[in-house]
Amino acid sequence: MNTNDEKLLHAAALEAGFADIGGGASNLMAKRVGDAIVAAPWNPLEDTEEALDLAAKLKMTITFGEGAVVVNRGDHSCVEDLSKGPAAVRRAIVVVAAGVGNLPR
Repeated sequence: MNTNDEKLLHAAALEAGFADIGGGASNLMAKRVGDAIVAAPWNPLEDTEEALDLAAKLKMTITFGEGAVVVNRGDHSCVEDLSKGPAAVRRAIVVVAAGVGNLPR
């Protein structure tokens, strides 16, 4: 994982209210697993379920168009090329969660 992705994940986690307890490449976050709260890796850039949970928690709008996905939340939006498959949707969600939508990457 590159430094930019680590920064995106950290900013997205803070915006979503997750407790960052590990940071770095492990991206350990306090999260609920069943009835327990445990330290677990969190990477919505690679995990579709985590990305969709993040989008739902932050009440994002996801629109699929002709070859692109658009993710919106407030003043932030991100358009990604769907030729990249599900990874494009996950990245758009994380970019918007991190509050950097509409900014160059």
